[in-house]
Amino acid sequence: MPTAHRLGAAAALSCLIGFVGCGVSTQEYDARTAELRLATDKVKACDDSIRLEQQRTNDAQAGLEEMRALVKDLQRERRDLGISGPADVQGLRTASSEMARQRQAASDRKADRDRLAAGLKPELDGGVVWLDERSGQLRMVVPEEALFGAKNAQLGPPGKKLLDSIIAQINQMPAREILVSAYLDRTDKSDGEKDMALTLDRAWHVCDYFTKHGVDKSAVAAAGFGQLEPIADNSNASVRQRNRRVEIAILTPPPAPVAPAVAAPA
Repeated sequence: MPTAHRLGAAAALSCLIGFVGCGVSTQEYDARTAELRLATDKVKACDDSIRLEQQRTNDAQAGLEEMRALVKDLQRERRDLGISGPADVQGLRTASSEMARQRQAASDRKADRDRLAAGLKPELDGGVVWLDERSGQLRMVVPEEALFGAKNAQLGPPGKKLLDSIIAQINQMPAREILVSAYLDRTDKSDGEKDMALTLDRAWHVCDYFTKHGVDKSAVAAAGFGQLEPIADNSNASVRQRNRRVEIAILTPPPAPVAPAVAAPA
């Protein structure tokens, strides 16, 4: 198409030259020259348009080849991962979601720990509370004597003051569930049944104090474990007292479930 236009323009130019020699008027010659220039410009624009469309076609072809290579890579990865059907795909999604949940929970625990470490620095330095992380749970551990008298569940003024400091930190945190658990040590004179009842009573009193001072009642639970789950050797009297404690566990909530994608109707 462009070649034909160019040949036509050349032929027209030859004719114009001939016209001049044949006594064609200057006005007619100028008019024919203007037409020729216009035709030449159209030919050039057509050529430019064809080159642009050809480049677009080449780019699209390259993109298509790249996508085909990517599909082949994905198919190979599916085979390597043993994914052969919808059930395998769902299993992979579930595993990926669980990994993301665990990473988020770990990040939340670190943020909570940093916040508590800063907000309870005087209490931590004084040894009336310490932070512990076990089984994926961040815990504030309080010795028995910092809250209660021996063998009773009544909170004294020092215990209430300590709980006030803890409550202030809890109320500044994002929404969290709180599990208050109480424990005792074991000696030759221990009574397992009584110890279980005492630890449950102690945990309940701490929860009751929490809810009366601004902690959401629906987010707090109490548990008594008696002599169970020691963190120190009960046979060693010098460290056995570490088992007489109250643990305030900060339970980070799981992320909200993502609604499954729904295909648009055909």
